[in-house]
Amino acid sequence: MGKFDGILIISDMDGTLTFNRVLSDENAEAIRYFQENGGFFSLATGRRQDYIKQYEPKLVLNAPAAILNGTAVYDIQSDKVIFSCGLPKSAGEVVRYICGNYECITDVRCHSVTCSGFWNCKDDKDMQIEFEDDKFNKVLFVANDAEKMLKVKEDAEKRFPEYQFVRSWLTGLEMYKKDAGKGEAIKYIKKGLPIKKVIGVGDFENDISLITYADIGYAAKNSAPMLLKKADRIACDCREHILRYIINETEKEL
Repeated sequence: MGKFDGILIISDMDGTLTFNRVLSDENAEAIRYFQENGGFFSLATGRRQDYIKQYEPKLVLNAPAAILNGTAVYDIQSDKVIFSCGLPKSAGEVVRYICGNYECITDVRCHSVTCSGFWNCKDDKDMQIEFEDDKFNKVLFVANDAEKMLKVKEDAEKRFPEYQFVRSWLTGLEMYKKDAGKGEAIKYIKKGLPIKKVIGVGDFENDISLITYADIGYAAKNSAPMLLKKADRIACDCREHILRYIINETEKEL
C-alpha cells in the first residue's frame, strides 16, 4: 500500500510540466516519488507520443496518455492506441473554408497517431488536403494575429457546431470532433486502473476540459485568464516546479 494509492495526476506539457521544452529535475524527482508511493502519473498534451518519448527515462508514465489534445489515448509502455477519434472526410471542407476566408491563417497542420501533414497557405491557396475518414485526429490552424484568430474561432464555432475549436496558444487554433478533448480522454485513461481521485493541471484554453473533468483542477499561476477562472485551485508558476508543488500539497492533505 502506498500513500498515493488511487490518485491519478494528469498534466499538460508545454507551459505546465515543461518550460521551453525543459523538464526540471525537481518536477521529475517529485513525479518519481509520487509513483513509487502508489500514484499514477500521465500527460494530456497536444503533442504526439513520439514527442513524449523524448523525455524518457527522466519521465516514465505509469498510465496511458491523452495525446493530440485528447483526440487519442496512447499507452506508451505497451505502444498501443487505446482510443482514437478521427475526423470525417468532410472536415476538409471546413479547412478550405477557414483558409479561404481568413488571410491571417498562415499554415495548417493535420495530425494523427501515425502521420502528419503540413500546408503553407501562401504556397497552396486551394488547400487541396487529402482528407479521408479517420485519417487525421485534429487540425491545427496557425495565424499571424491573435485578435484575428479569435474572430476565426467565433465564426467557426457558429458555422460548424459539430466540431470543437479550441486554442492551444494565442495564435494556434485546434479543430477536432465534439466527443474528444483532454477531459473526455480521462475516462479512457482511468479504464482498468484503480483510480479514486483525478487531479488535472494545465495553463491554456485547451486545458479547460481537463481541469473541469478532474476531481481537482489546478491552473498554473502563469495560465491564461480563462483557465484561471475555471480552476478549483491556483498553483505556482510552471517555472517554480508546479508538479512538485501539487504533489507536496496532495501529500499534506492525505
